[in-house]
Amino acid sequence: MLVSQRQEGNAVLRHIRNVRWAFADLVPDYILGPTACAIFISLRYHVLHPQYLGKAVHVEPMKPTYVESVSKQALETTTS
Repeated sequence: MLVSQRQEGNAVLRHIRNVRWAFADLVPDYILGPTACAIFISLRYHVLHPQYLGKAVHVEPMKPTYVESVSKQALETTTS
C-alpha cells in the first residue's frame, strides 16, 4: 500500500500492521491496489470544506505504469 506523504503523522497509520506500506508522492491519500485508492478526510474538515471531496474525486486518473513504478520505488526504499 502506498501512503501520501501528506498523511505523515496520521494516527491511522499506527493501526495498519498486516500490510506493507510506504510513503510516496501521490494525489490520493492511499493507493490500495492497481485500481483502488482512498481519501482520508475528517468530518470536521468536510463540514468546513464541503467542496473538497467533489474536487478530490474528479482528479485525472493515474496510469497503471505510474502506480507500479512508484510502488516499486517506495518498497525498495523501505527494504533497504
